[in-house]
Amino acid sequence: MPVPLSPDQLQPAADMLSRAFASEPVHVALWPDPRRRIRGIVRLNRCVLRDGLRYGEVQAWSANLEALAVWMPPQRSLPGLLRLARSGFLALQLLEGPRFFRLSSRYVQTVQAMSRAHADEKNWYLQMLGVDPCQQRKGYGSRLLDAMLARLDQAGAGCCLETSSQENVIFYQRAGFRVADHRQVPGLEVPCWFMIRPERGKENGHAISRLPRGACGPAAGDSSHDGERAGV
Repeated sequence: MPVPLSPDQLQPAADMLSRAFASEPVHVALWPDPRRRIRGIVRLNRCVLRDGLRYGEVQAWSANLEALAVWMPPQRSLPGLLRLARSGFLALQLLEGPRFFRLSSRYVQTVQAMSRAHADEKNWYLQMLGVDPCQQRKGYGSRLLDAMLARLDQAGAGCCLETSSQENVIFYQRAGFRVADHRQVPGLEVPCWFMIRPERGKENGHAISRLPRGACGPAAGDSSHDGERAGV
């Protein structure tokens, strides 16, 4: 059963996720050099996890970190400047340099444009779902995702995500997500799919309950944020 990530596991969690997302198309585009890529993804994941621990939910399948998911509730998906600083995203931009800032910003802007066009303001946002490569194809990612989706279904809440991986699109479609939009990211030349899983009972236009108002979109400077990201 899923357990909350302990703050003292942040570094091993970031290391695991860097292995899971080393070949993610958006990460390959942001860090063409494989040696720099691993270091950069670790830094990025520390920011995402720090942000998730403060403002959302970070779930692990177990203390062994076979799989991890970062979820943001409505109203928490679009961070302000202070939150970006506290989570380390602003420092990340300085460390990674102007190219990373320019290209990651284009990815974020593309995702936010799709979110504004398609997302329900009550959606939860799956910012990240990753499985340790040595634990993939064992069902950990699916079970971790299904556990949260069951909670959202019970609450009558929908959710959304984005991914730059065609393989991830297929994985999430099996979990009930549908592709709402698909664009190429200018400058990065990588695809980006925006996917939505409507709240249960709303597929025919009727919502069954309400959650606090909010918006769906990635943290600025988060490449993955590729919320997505399955590595499953």
